Amino acid sequence: MANLRMGYIGKSFSMGILGIVGTLVACGGGGITSTEASVATPPSPYILFASSFLGKAGASGNPWVISGEGGDVYSFESAGFAYNWGLQNDAARIERQAVGNQYAHSAAITSADYFGFSFKAPANGTVNASQSGTLVISMGNGAASNVNSHNTFVIDIQGGTQDSSTYAWSNQCSVDQVLDNSTNNTYGLKTYRIALSGLTCSAGTLAALKADIKQISVKVVGGKEPTKDSSTANNSTLMQVSYIGFAL
Repeated sequence: MANLRMGYIGKSFSMGILGIVGTLVACGGGGITSTEASVATPPSPYILFASSFLGKAGASGNPWVISGEGGDVYSFESAGFAYNWGLQNDAARIERQAVGNQYAHSAAITSADYFGFSFKAPANGTVNASQSGTLVISMGNGAASNVNSHNTFVIDIQGGTQDSSTYAWSNQCSVDQVLDNSTNNTYGLKTYRIALSGLTCSAGTLAALKADIKQISVKVVGGKEPTKDSSTANNSTLMQVSYIGFAL
């Protein structure tokens, strides 16, 4: 008898366990022999992590936004950056199919300054991307026409356990993505396919991280673009993220 069980991760389906159970029953002096064999099917490499961002019903503080997959979205910034605009209502987020905030700085910033978003896994749970080789992310700078706008986005993939005091993750791997503003759409969005093998891990290992991804952060960090860091005008950066997923 075959038993099929389906598992759900993000918006991709994977086979759970194929169990084969055979039972032989002998009468009169015999016995009962039962054998069971199971084969675990690997998770799908195709996973939708976060998309379709809307305001979180009943929110009285950060996170104000939630993904269509049920993951909370947090915004964050240091004192060096000042918020000056953003996609603050569902109409704007639906129009651009993205979540977005714009920041600027009136004084030079340092490597201690940053702003961005953190996206929780579907249902604020975990994702197993052990069979995936590529991060697929649609994002961009809607204010790239500003001469001093920041166009290097740092992507952190985080998982395992998080320290309640330092907020550091036991597994974290990162990559710097320089935006291609020449082939984006009207709103500044473009889809990037980033090989996971190219990430640099500051904690844990890539293999351990891929099997237990709980959060992905996208941020601008001082120190990546020195000329823009030292500017005091025309440096507004509109960070927008449309969707995040994984593929082969």
